Amino acid sequence: MKEYIKRVSEDIQTIYSRIEDDISRQIFENRLMLTLAQRKPDEDLVAFLRAERDKDRRFLELFQKELDNGKETFIYGAGECGRYLAGSRLMAGTQFLGFIDGKEWVQGTIQGIPVYKPEDAVKVCDSANVILSMQTGLFRRQAREWIGKQAKEWRIIDAGRVLFEIDKENAFKHNDPYYKHLYNLICTDTIVINAFEKIRNANRPVACWCSFERGDFIGKMLKEKWGIHPWQCYIAEEKDRAEYNGIPVYTYEEAAGIYDSLDIVIEIQRNREDALEKIAMGKVPGEVIDFIAIEKELCRRQYFDFFRYDGRKETFIDAGVYDLGSTLGFIEWCTGNYNRVFAFEPDEENYKCCEERCASLEKVSLFQSGLCDKRGNIGFVSGFGGASCIENRERDTYADSEIQVVDLDSVVKGEEVSFIKMDIEGAEEKALLGAKRIITEQKPKLAICVYHKTEDIIELPALVLSMRPDYKLAFRHYSVNSASETVMYAW
Repeated sequence: MKEYIKRVSEDIQTIYSRIEDDISRQIFENRLMLTLAQRKPDEDLVAFLRAERDKDRRFLELFQKELDNGKETFIYGAGECGRYLAGSRLMAGTQFLGFIDGKEWVQGTIQGIPVYKPEDAVKVCDSANVILSMQTGLFRRQAREWIGKQAKEWRIIDAGRVLFEIDKENAFKHNDPYYKHLYNLICTDTIVINAFEKIRNANRPVACWCSFERGDFIGKMLKEKWGIHPWQCYIAEEKDRAEYNGIPVYTYEEAAGIYDSLDIVIEIQRNREDALEKIAMGKVPGEVIDFIAIEKELCRRQYFDFFRYDGRKETFIDAGVYDLGSTLGFIEWCTGNYNRVFAFEPDEENYKCCEERCASLEKVSLFQSGLCDKRGNIGFVSGFGGASCIENRERDTYADSEIQVVDLDSVVKGEEVSFIKMDIEGAEEKALLGAKRIITEQKPKLAICVYHKTEDIIELPALVLSMRPDYKLAFRHYSVNSASETVMYAW
């Protein structure tokens, strides 16, 4: 342990010595602090959340509406949430067939209930309730898709979504330094700083027009930093409650009848244009602070706003193509003056989309493969758009397919690579190892995402510097409301 701590400490010092500007130091420091503040809930917090869950009527209403009492029941997910559900008074009298969990099945039983691998659970019963306990939407979607393929009479009850809502609402009642560091991380770009300052210095009441969950998250972050909650009210297109966490909820028309003036923070994807038109046509004076427009601008600039194009022909590696947006951004950045683009996208749906868009582009080689430190095949979680990723069972992502992976050193031969971008959902470390020859011999510019894993902010810069100690480093952050989208630049 001492040796590990010594190595990490030395890595941090080395990375810090190579950072070139104050904004990058602020981002690096606050990502380190987020790592320290992002701890697992302690026993007191878990007990508090469980007590709040027990009091919330949403569970009672969900189970009364969805649970088929004539069927036995599986709980999908044997983590804290699944164990809570199994022992909840709301489930008293329920006949549990077992937990379904691809990782915890090795325990055999939990709380006296059998635990099955998914492939074994299907052999147990053809007709059952299946309660999804996972709070992460991606995992619940993956479970739904897997269940849908089994042709079983399994009735899905999405308790994970309700758990997520309840826990978010109640966890926000606790002081948490995480949000102060998140604020300091996010507020490193001028357009984000200006937006937050408008909220802070508003002379009018401020309304939040976005999902309650997102509004609560942003409100908590700003309250932890400023000491006051920013929202006077929430605005909802379809009003289904009178208040949320003590803050009133109105339709826009109701709010217009209550307030003489109103600034509105808007962050909704669906019906956004209709909402903006409604505000523009309304008679309530105030300013719109459009977080979606800010996110789009940050996304447009990501990977290409740090390096200035110097007029030389470029050879670009786009690792994690998704929709070809980064390749098109590169072509715009270098004004079309490039030798070749090597683009890698393993997800089948994404690849087909990119193939169509590639048809009109010259000198772009598209590969349907992932990147790793060596050639081979590996489990893959597909069908999640830009979030499709290589299987990682330690992080509860389980493969539904297999993909080919390659190393850049083997694929890109005889080319002078000038620029590598990587955004590959946590696979950056092995992909960098697979590009060791290129990085060591050619020292290309790098734009590498360092946020998918907590340890990436230390391990990825340290890895790059171990290959070429003469790299200079910078960091930029490209989100207005989350810790995602931090990019390391090296040159």
